[in-house]
Amino acid sequence: MGFAAACMSTFGWGSDLVEKAAERAQKLAENLGDGEALFGATWIRWTYYYLAGDQRKALELAKTIRQMAEAGPPGVATLAAAHAVGFTHYSRGELLQAIEVLEWGRTIFDIELDRHMLPAFQLASGNALHTISASVYWILGETEKSDQMRTRALEISVELEHMPNRVHCLHVSSWSLMFNRDWSRLRKHIIMTRKIAEDENLLLWIPMCDAYLAIADIGEGDIERGQRLLDSGLSGMLELGTKLTMPQFVICAADALLTAGHPDKALARLDEIGQDMQVREELLLWSEFLRIRGAALLQLGRKQQGLADLKAAVSEAQRYERGPLLRRAKESLAASLENSTV
Repeated sequence: MGFAAACMSTFGWGSDLVEKAAERAQKLAENLGDGEALFGATWIRWTYYYLAGDQRKALELAKTIRQMAEAGPPGVATLAAAHAVGFTHYSRGELLQAIEVLEWGRTIFDIELDRHMLPAFQLASGNALHTISASVYWILGETEKSDQMRTRALEISVELEHMPNRVHCLHVSSWSLMFNRDWSRLRKHIIMTRKIAEDENLLLWIPMCDAYLAIADIGEGDIERGQRLLDSGLSGMLELGTKLTMPQFVICAADALLTAGHPDKALARLDEIGQDMQVREELLLWSEFLRIRGAALLQLGRKQQGLADLKAAVSEAQRYERGPLLRRAKESLAASLENSTV
């Protein structure tokens, strides 16, 4: 398992060497009857598929990890299983399933369990459960809970004093800031993240930092610089073998471009990812994809297709109940219907 983690750090999250090393460790653990090693190797395999963006395979492995954890007493395995299953459901857009398992994991959270995880996993799953919950609650419209979870997650990451975990916490806690178009707070978060990543030689995080900063640039009006930096960040992510969160970056960039009055540029960005999102089943922001595409098409005179997309966006966002994504979709549809009768 240690070799697989080393390959991930050296060659990138999506390196084939990671999958091969983790699969070999998994088979070896099975042959030896070593349950703890088998759990760790399976978790590394989940990490590989999750970060590579294959959410179908990631969910399959995450469910296996949960079954293994539930066969034993609550502890580190419970936190790691909640991490795997919760994050995968989140990326697939299955937030009610995600929140159920995240709450399951948080009920046994103990910072000492997180400390125990760090040497082997380089991440603290209990911390991660709080971090991603901030984004889940924001999408579901529970902004106070979202802020509470983000604050608590950052406190835990500071207390753990582990820089790779700290960078992960800052990264994931920035998602809801990006979705909320909170450019100033997003920039502050990511500048801090980038500095730690550079100081600690955690260079795998730099392309994602660039993608965040690019979207903040576009949102604040520097379209040309933002577009260049986004291309650089996304290219860097692909070189590392990860497509995870790429739809989030592209969709939020398209939203900022549309808001800035560039429907053609927004549409071009969305064309980069639409089919890939469906194939990989990373559908968290699919309602936003449809909403932004529909609004852009309407502005470009393609009314029938634009209206169809906006209606589909409302239907898709219904699963997020009363949250801001449903509100945005309904507002965009209402505005288009009003304009069509003028």
